[in-house]
Amino acid sequence: MLQNAYALVAYPEPWKSPLAWQLSTDQREIVASALNSAILENDGYSPRSSLERNLAHVKYLTKVMANSHVGSCAFANLDDFIKTWSLMDIIQFFILFNISC
Repeated sequence: MLQNAYALVAYPEPWKSPLAWQLSTDQREIVASALNSAILENDGYSPRSSLERNLAHVKYLTKVMANSHVGSCAFANLDDFIKTWSLMDIIQFFILFNISC
């Protein structure tokens, strides 16, 4: 997949290339995630960002709370909550709680 993504750069009109399928709405996020992971790994970092790991941890803890019958977590839906935030809101949240990305 990464070779195909890099090959898009070689085409003067990537949208008309044989690899244009990677530019479709449903494929962009998959391709971008693979490229980001490859770049991070190449630079000696974890293939998942700190933010991604932290969000996965929060989702996991919400499930643990639900399995432990903590009633207040029944209304916690991290995905819906995040969709209401702007990038600036997320940055301010991390600054406020001194969370490093």
